[in-house]
Amino acid sequence: MSTLDDVLMRQLSTQRLIGPLFAVFALIALLLATCGVYAVTAYAVSHRMREMGVRIALGADARRVWWALTGATLRQLAIGLVLGGAGAAAVSTVLPASLFGSEGLDPLLLAGIAAVFVAAGLTASAVPARRALRVDPMTTLRAE
Repeated sequence: MSTLDDVLMRQLSTQRLIGPLFAVFALIALLLATCGVYAVTAYAVSHRMREMGVRIALGADARRVWWALTGATLRQLAIGLVLGGAGAAAVSTVLPASLFGSEGLDPLLLAGIAAVFVAAGLTASAVPARRALRVDPMTTLRAE
């Protein structure tokens, strides 16, 4: 003899164990994606360092140089958010039928996840862009 709560606890114990495990995997995936965005942006900035030095030497302000470097990253991030949001909306129609305790698409949660991705993308692209803003234009012009 056992209560209904005990039976439900035993049946849902694996799901309660797997939930935090998936959260850890999601954090690791976010960290790896942020490192990947940083690496790609840093590589692109290193190849455009002379161009940025010439722009700064010719009088471009820091805001224009910043947007020249982070614009591509932000466009890719926007495309990823739109496609990911569409995928989440599609999965949220099927998920409640197969997963216990799932209600479907939560707009607040989706907005929070999008905000985390935007913050990670901006952080990953800000470091290389800041490094490019500190390039010495005279050194760049001497190298040309």
